[in-house]
This record gives sequence, structure tokens and C-alpha cells, in this order.
Amino acid sequence: GLYGAYKAYREACWILEGTSQMHTQEGLELMHNLAAIKRACGDVRAALEAYGEEREIRVSLGLLETPEGATLLVNIGVAHGECGDHAGALDALAEARRLRESSRAMQTAAGARLLAQYGAAKHACLDFTGALVTFGEARRIHSALGTSRSVDSANLLASIAKTRGALGDHTSALSTYLEARRILEAAGALESRDCAVVMMSIGTVRRVQGDVEGAFQAYTESLELHERSKTLETSTGGSLLMRIGVLRHTHDDPEGALEAYMRARQIFACRNELVSNDGARLLRNIALAHNAVGDVESALEAYEAARNARERLGTLETPCGALLLLNLGGAQCATGDVEGALATYEEARRIREQTATMETTEGAQLLAGIGLALQESGDQRAALRSFTEAQRIRRQLQALDTADGADLLQAMGVARTACGDTEGGLMAFEQVRGIRARLGTLETTDGAHLLEDIAGAQDGGRGDAEGALEAYAQAKRIRERTGALETPGGAQLLMNLGVAKRAQGDFPGALDEFEEALRIRRLTETLESPDGASLLMQLGIARAAAKDVNGALRAYNEACAIRTRVGAAEEEDGALILSMLGSALKASGDLAGALERFAEARRIREETGTLMTRDGAQLLSSIGLVHLSRGEPEAALFDLREAHSAQDQAGGIETAEGA
Repeated sequence: GLYGAYKAYREACWILEGTSQMHTQEGLELMHNLAAIKRACGDVRAALEAYGEEREIRVSLGLLETPEGATLLVNIGVAHGECGDHAGALDALAEARRLRESSRAMQTAAGARLLAQYGAAKHACLDFTGALVTFGEARRIHSALGTSRSVDSANLLASIAKTRGALGDHTSALSTYLEARRILEAAGALESRDCAVVMMSIGTVRRVQGDVEGAFQAYTESLELHERSKTLETSTGGSLLMRIGVLRHTHDDPEGALEAYMRARQIFACRNELVSNDGARLLRNIALAHNAVGDVESALEAYEAARNARERLGTLETPCGALLLLNLGGAQCATGDVEGALATYEEARRIREQTATMETTEGAQLLAGIGLALQESGDQRAALRSFTEAQRIRRQLQALDTADGADLLQAMGVARTACGDTEGGLMAFEQVRGIRARLGTLETTDGAHLLEDIAGAQDGGRGDAEGALEAYAQAKRIRERTGALETPGGAQLLMNLGVAKRAQGDFPGALDEFEEALRIRRLTETLESPDGASLLMQLGIARAAAKDVNGALRAYNEACAIRTRVGAAEEEDGALILSMLGSALKASGDLAGALERFAEARRIREETGTLMTRDGAQLLSSIGLVHLSRGEPEAALFDLREAHSAQDQAGGIETAEGA
């Protein structure tokens, strides 16, 4: 097999090296064969190293300036290209062309193949116009030789089509690919790897043109050809599977996309090609699919692998690298690592500024990501500044009236509301409503999210409880119609709807919403979270209002237990739940238990600096009343005076609570 041949050639090399006979005709032939074996085994980097040694031998023997030397340089150029070193490929192929021209061996089939490779290298270096010129030279050679209907000519046409597609001329690209396929069919090469590659490219052009069915048909034919020709376990086979994954993901099948991506990953890994530009793109696509199915941890792992690959390749400091870092930052933020996300985003911003790609839609996306991370960290004003900068870029590019633009404006609305500018927030939300109406996405989960944000601003900022209730109810109807109610987001909506109903005096209705939200949290296994604990607290309040003291106690106790398990007990919301539990214990007659919970809540508020607030004043007042019920008037008076002081500092004396 190949491995046995490799061992034999390697041992022969050692013998010649030991006798200083490597730089001989025999050594040249041996190194040439060793490089070919390494290439056949899929180890392109090792083959490139062997090609370099073969070149040294040819130079020492004066045999580089020959057609065979030109062929070696072509092999070196192709290997450089496969390793992602397109500049190195271009240099080697340019030298090969010079050698063929100097030896008058350009007007041959080998010369045409060289020009095809040279044009492909120019394409990889983004010199599309230069690539087409070089391809045109190769085509003229085929015409002169009478080989315009050959397999080589078909492959040349495929390269021309690829470059035309890169220039945006997809119609011309498709017709050229189809011509290449007709030539392969006439040449009896329909069941070949070359035809499989052409069909893959046809599928990609059709996907870009929006012909999903045509793209799937072409990709399926390419897959079948790869399987029949036993070439699926190759770089092009892996690339095909990756493209199939992209098509599936684009059309709402992330599970199917992930299946195709993982098959491609196995091929890339077996060929040691994960550390390549295509490998990095594949890893990023895998991460996107993991994220789409809710597996954020696996997404984060794949993003990190893609980042490592780009760092090793030296392609992280590029616009593609910046886009990868944007995705990585989003995954870090989703897993709670806000600090890490901000650091990743800043690295991406530095790269975009260095590559002059900040004033682009991708730059605006990055600024939006930075803003969202700043929101998570609690710095709403800094978030608003980042959102505003992103808005400026999108407005300049006329890219604000889009789905991404709507998301940005919605985040701006949330930030403005949080900064106290409720009217500014609602104005932003109305802009979003207009964009979503034009895009036809109001009656979707995105539209429901918008209504929830509007409701929050109306209730918290304007004090418009009735308007908030109407918006929450409309959001619920949308989630019911779209099948998105039985989700963590749906449970959060129902909790907010319940709070709004309670504010309007509809206590039975509020209790129903809280109970339904609890069912969904248990169904989606998201009760073990701070949001789940908050829901249980609201449920406890509703049960207490319905005189179900025991039910309230169960809800409060479960909420406290969850906060302890998830490490969120020592927070202000943890103190609030303990206060509610204390009040329920007092109502049940357990004054000692109530006092114990109140004392624990007071300790947390003192440690978090939230005792001298309205909620802190309410807690101190509750402690005083328990002392009064226990016949401890002096302790009660002390606590009530402290409650008065807290209420005064919080600016709430002239309120019902202060009275």
C-alpha cells in the first residue's frame, strides 16, 4: 500500500543521505516519488517539504530550468494553495510560467494546465480580472491544440465560471458551468470527480440565485457522483458536504445541517485539513448550527477550534477572522462570560479598524454585539453609545430598514428605556414596528419580542399598565399561533402578563398565567434558574393574595432553594424572596420563622448596599411589625424608625408606603 511505499522511499532516502548521494539523478527521482507518495497520502504540508527538497536537488544539478522543473513548480504552487498560502502559490506558478516560456513549452497541454492553475491562484488572491485574462490565455491554447472539448478544457471552464460568480455575474457563471458539464458528458467523464465538482458548483450558483430546489438537486447529483467514484473522502467531498449543510441551515434545518457538517468534519480531520481556511469555515458553520439547536456549549467549543485554526494559519487578522470573533463573543455572552465576550469583541474591533472594514454592515453587527454585552454587564449608557455608532453606519449604508437593523433599533429602545428615556425608547420601538411590518415579520417570535419590550416600557416608564397588558396579551397570541409559547421566552412572557393582570386587579387571571408559566418552565427544564425563581416568587404573591398561605409558602421555599442551588441567593432579588417568605410565615403564625427569614434578607441587603431603599424600608417595617406581634415594642420601635430613615433616603416618604 501507500504506507509501505512511503517507508521504502524514506529508507532509500536515508541511505542516499548517509552516502552523500542525495544530490544525484537517482536522489532526484527518489525525492520526486517520495513527494508524490506524501501527496497521495493526503499530507500536503509534508509533500510541500519534499517538493522543496526536490527543487534544491534540481537547482544543484542545473535541472530546474526545464519543463520537468516547471512541472515541479506547478506542484509546489498547488500545494501552497491547498495550505492556504495563495501568495506562495502565485510566486511558484509565475516562476513555472517563466520557465515554460523560456523553453518554448508554453503552447502545450501542460502549458494550458499551468495557466489554469496560475489563474486559480490569482482568483484566490482576489485578482479576479487578472484571473480571467490568464484563463483566456489557457483557453486560446486549447483552441489552437484542438482540445476545447477535453476534460482539461471543461475544468478550465469551471474555473472561469467560478471567477465570474465571484464578480457577481451568476447568470454567466451558471451557463459556463453547464457548458463544462456538457463537455464532460461528451468526453465520457460524467461519472467522474471532475463532474461531481462541477455539479457542486452549479448547486452553489443556484443557491445564490435563490433556486433552492435546483441547488438541492445539483448537490444531490454531486454527492451521488462522489460516492460512485469513491471520491467523497476528499477535500472536495468535504467541501460538498459543507455546502449541503449551509443550504440546509439557510432553510431552517439546523439539525440536517449539523449532520452534513459533522460528516465533512470527519473527512477534514482524517485528511489533516481542519487547520485550513476551509476547515476554519467548516468549524464556524458547525458552531452556528450548534447554536441554532440550542447547544451553546458545543457552539463555543467549535468557535474556539475555528479561532485556533485561523491563528495557526495566520488568517485571524482578516475580515473573516473578525467575523469569527463576533460569533465567538456572542457564544461567550450566551454562556455568561460577558467579560470574555467584551475582550473578544474588542479584538474583533481592532482587526476591523486595521483592515478598514469597520464602516460596513459587519462592523455595525460587531458594534451591536458590543452593545448587547455591555447591556448584560449593566452599563446601559455605554451600550447605547455603541448602538448609536452602529445605527450611524447602517444609516450611511442604507441598511437600517432590514432585519438586523430592526434588531439594532430594538436594542437601542431597551437601552434608552433603561437610561430613563422612556419616550425615546418607545419611538425606537415604533420604528422597529414599521420595519417589521414592511418585512412581514410582525406576526413572528421577533414581533412578539418587540411587543414585550413595548409593554415593559409602557408599564415601567409611562406607568401605562393597561397599555402594557394589551401588548403582553398580543404577544401571547402571536406566540400561541407560531408555536413559540411553550419555550423559556414564552414562560417569561406569561410571568410578565400575570404581573400586568395583577396590577389591573385581575388576581385570578394573574394566578392562571403564573401557573401556566410554571408548567412551561418545568416542561422546558428551565425552572432551575434566577428567572425560574422569580416566577415562583410571583406565584407565591398571587397565592398569598388568594389566601392560599400554604401554597405561597411552597412557592417561596422552592424559589429560595433554586437561588441557593444556582448561586444567586446572595443578591437583591434573593433578599426580596426571603422577605416574601417571611411575610407568608408571619401570615401562617410562625413569627420566629418569619423573623429568621427577615434577618437573613436584611443581612443580604446590608452586604449588597440595598437596605436604604424602598424595598429595604418595607423589609425593616415588616421586621418591626413582627417584633410588635411578639410583644417587643422597643425592638419594634427601633426597626420602624430605621424603616422611616430608609424610606426617607429613598425619597418615598410622601407615598403610600411612607404613610
